[in-house]
Amino acid sequence: MSLHRSLGGFVFAIVALAFATGCAPSYVVADRPFRVLGADVVSPVDWSVLSRAPIWILSRDGPSLNLILIADGLGKGREVLSGMWRFERQGGATVRSALGLLDLPELFADALGAEGFVGVEVFGPPQPSRWKGRRAVRFELRMADEEGLRYRALAVASLDDRGRLGYLLYLAAEEFFYDRDLPAVESFLAALRD
Repeated sequence: MSLHRSLGGFVFAIVALAFATGCAPSYVVADRPFRVLGADVVSPVDWSVLSRAPIWILSRDGPSLNLILIADGLGKGREVLSGMWRFERQGGATVRSALGLLDLPELFADALGAEGFVGVEVFGPPQPSRWKGRRAVRFELRMADEEGLRYRALAVASLDDRGRLGYLLYLAAEEFFYDRDLPAVESFLAALRD
């Protein structure tokens, strides 16, 4: 099954479940405050909120083109990406004890590889950052889906004093979408910094 069909099926399942339970998807409306993980985010563009727990999932043009994933408090043994793309695969990268900030880029590379992306590589050196008042690491990844569409990802990730993972991961098709939406993603990161 291609990643595009898998992602489409994933979104359909989320939307169908939301309507069945009376919880229709919500939206981040441009230039209006939106509350996520205790922070007020003001985005310059609209985003659809596809899921809120345990990982917030937002998309502007559909998940095969761009996604923002936001999570905090993922403890030992929790899957980093909750198997969101993996329909036939078993097991994904999990939060483990004794992780340090500099281990996080490879953890995310492993998690994206487990979700079916190929050729996942950390691009450039990790940079220091902040996440909800904690020390964090900022890094980029490059990869392709099973059909060869190239993607880029930007992540800011942190560990709290109990070793629980918090992060924002922005994933988008490299051509056009990644650069177009990066300024909006930076507005999320700025709100979640402190």
